[in-house]
Amino acid sequence: MKLFEAKDICRWHLSKTSFPIEQLDAALAHARREIEKLQNFYWMENVHQKATVDGMPGYNITAAASTGYGGFSITGWKDFRKIYWKETTDKRWKELDYGGAKLEDADRVYNTDDTGSPELAVLDVRDGDEKLFIFPIPDDAFDLKLYTFDWTSNPASNLLE
Repeated sequence: MKLFEAKDICRWHLSKTSFPIEQLDAALAHARREIEKLQNFYWMENVHQKATVDGMPGYNITAAASTGYGGFSITGWKDFRKIYWKETTDKRWKELDYGGAKLEDADRVYNTDDTGSPELAVLDVRDGDEKLFIFPIPDDAFDLKLYTFDWTSNPASNLLE
């Protein structure tokens, strides 16, 4: 369904064309966000390629680099599906274990000075600040492929789906 068709249906139910377009756009955007809060849908799937930094254990997901953390700057990020890594010279991606451990569990298993190839990724959300920690601490710059679910928005054109 094209956006103008959805708007026409809403207008028809809300007194034909007298409903202000700004309010209609805001209502449809809000409805889309409420639907996306329920679960992750296929239209939210995305892929981002990033890289680790030698000696950097934590990365801000939605922000740029800050003191002590690298930054991925992924706009609209909601959740990860899968995470893969490889050395820059490799041709094959390797899956990074993600989703089963908490930061306190990883801190207990890995020493604070352990370095090497990525084995585990842990998402830590505190005060609305999403960080991805990689264990052990990367000892080189590794390529990451982040399969994500990202928040979406309505198309700018009424003619798009």
